[in-house]
Amino acid sequence: TPDAAASLSWNIDNKFYDFDQWDIQYNRPDKILELTDEKELANAYYKAYLKRLKKNGLTEQNFNQTNQLPQAIIMNEITDGDEIANDVFNLKIKIIPIKNTAVNKIFVLVNGCPVMGKQGFKTLLIKDTVLQFPIKMSADLNNIKISCMDKFGNESVREQLQVIYHPKSSIQEKQHFIGIGINQFANSDYNLSWSVKDIRDLALTLKTKYPNIIIDTLFDKDVTKENILALKKKLLLLNEDDKVIVSYSGHGVLSKDFDYFLSTYSINFEKPEENGLSYDDLENLLDSIKPRQKLMLIDACHSGEVDKDEIAKVEASKKELEKNGVVTKSTIKVKPKKSVGMANSFELMQSLFVNVGKGTGATIISAAGGMQYAQERGDLKNGVFTYSILEAFNKNATLKVSELKKIVGERVIQLTNGLQKPTSRNETNNYDWLVW
Repeated sequence: TPDAAASLSWNIDNKFYDFDQWDIQYNRPDKILELTDEKELANAYYKAYLKRLKKNGLTEQNFNQTNQLPQAIIMNEITDGDEIANDVFNLKIKIIPIKNTAVNKIFVLVNGCPVMGKQGFKTLLIKDTVLQFPIKMSADLNNIKISCMDKFGNESVREQLQVIYHPKSSIQEKQHFIGIGINQFANSDYNLSWSVKDIRDLALTLKTKYPNIIIDTLFDKDVTKENILALKKKLLLLNEDDKVIVSYSGHGVLSKDFDYFLSTYSINFEKPEENGLSYDDLENLLDSIKPRQKLMLIDACHSGEVDKDEIAKVEASKKELEKNGVVTKSTIKVKPKKSVGMANSFELMQSLFVNVGKGTGATIISAAGGMQYAQERGDLKNGVFTYSILEAFNKNATLKVSELKKIVGERVIQLTNGLQKPTSRNETNNYDWLVW
């Protein structure tokens, strides 16, 4: 499961490798279930496995190939757990391409965050080459992982090295909160009640914890794609040990191609690609910036990952929600299919397996799965998701990101009688940090 994966490793020739590197190939609960009488469940798990392959751009044939992989080897004469004196570590990497196949990307991660962005360092190497990258250290543990990829998408096994850096003087950590909330739209048919208050309440609560926190907010008419993307300039000024929290509260909209957009003031709800903010654009605010402690909160319908194969344009659950005074932040009508107690094989995949896709190193917690509705409840005076976050902050002296995710997930399910279930789109599985 995703939680267990962070505690497991592969040991090959006395070297330890991340569990998730081969998890996608060998984590096959369907194979065990085939030996039992649970044939329907085994088939559901097999479909979840195939769905996972597709999501990562793979097929079963990828595992039948005997192609060699390129290699990326850490050359520094240092062992795991060593302490280093300087705040910059000169990482030496040897790249060994497959014969006649150029390596065109190098990936370096520190504490789960890509140092050179999620697309990696672009290069073109056709022979064995030793490169050096100066890496700024974070305080305390630095878990460094490297890999390379050739032009055909073959990626090397990830090597890793853990080093410890104790700063000579205390680091002045900065915190930056970006809040985007929208109640009023150019098309008033889609107006909301609590989104702006959600963001204001989060900002005020965080300020009680971090009196010097930098706060940037955009509300209603100011919520434009241009204004949101412009916030990246401020994030580029931060350093490795700083914290960034981005929170969005509004509508989530699926295009006809089932691509996910967040609402802006002037979004065309029928064609969200017109003036809407794509999910990728929002996530990219946190890509290629220095901070390694990054959290994104999305309180909007369809804010989990969307399964384009399963989704259907049919109304679901809305009447029952309205009876209970719940407003759904929804502009797309969705009806999930039933399958072995789960909405579909995509949902089963998400509950079973760790996320192995490349991301920005941020933890992204969303208000609802891709086939659910985010909800506002009048008696709470907030969206249910944001209310649960505020409650968690107010009831706990400190919280790690993993703890916040767990507490909020359980509380939202409780408050909505299971109709809403927060999900995490990307997780940094081996790095946890204090958000509160």
